[in-house]
Amino acid sequence: MITAVSTNPEQQAGEYIRSKLREHENKDILLYISGGSSLNILQFIQNDVLIQNVTICMGDERFSRDDTINNFLQLKKTDFYSRAVTRFVHFIDTCPIVEESHSSFCNRIHTTLSDYYKTHTNTYTLGLFGVGEDGHTASIFPNTKKEFSKIYESKNYFVTTVQKTVPCPKRISITPTIISNSLDAVVLYAVGQAKCAGILRHISDTSIELHDMPAQALALHTNAKLFTDCQDSAKQT
Repeated sequence: MITAVSTNPEQQAGEYIRSKLREHENKDILLYISGGSSLNILQFIQNDVLIQNVTICMGDERFSRDDTINNFLQLKKTDFYSRAVTRFVHFIDTCPIVEESHSSFCNRIHTTLSDYYKTHTNTYTLGLFGVGEDGHTASIFPNTKKEFSKIYESKNYFVTTVQKTVPCPKRISITPTIISNSLDAVVLYAVGQAKCAGILRHISDTSIELHDMPAQALALHTNAKLFTDCQDSAKQT
């Protein structure tokens, strides 16, 4: 994993994503993005790479129609979304339909992505992911080895997960398998001393099992780049 330490990792990450979109502009592009503070990165992706061969999907989603909770609905409030729509970028809508069940919602998004790949056979896939202080990424949370395997070991593009200790417990998420096997490159974004001390110093330590630190699926990807403000992380990766 390559690490870029910066006083402005949001801008650096955005500019890097822009460079990757430009590099592969002659292909279809599928870009997975994260919610939360990672949305701030998108402002640094300029209009020149927002073109109609780009499709954007959340890397995980909260099973809610509340626009303060659902990641896609929060994305729709951003200037980036407005700019992208006017330039004919495609978005996969990950807002649940009225009366849709958690499992039906997950199956719909999985099917949408499966159909996408059937009709876009020359796709470059890039993922933007945040890292939590507990080592989670997307909605892939630490768990016992048995439970982790039960929830996340799937060939589907998305799986359902219920995390009772977090806001909006019902979620759907990309899996470690899809990150490893279906993404051409991944961008990690992690800022703050708590993440530096607790996660980034150990994220590439293969003696730590994936179920204990799911973000390791990103760090061990063959084409991963971390953007952070943590000075120590460059020495540890």
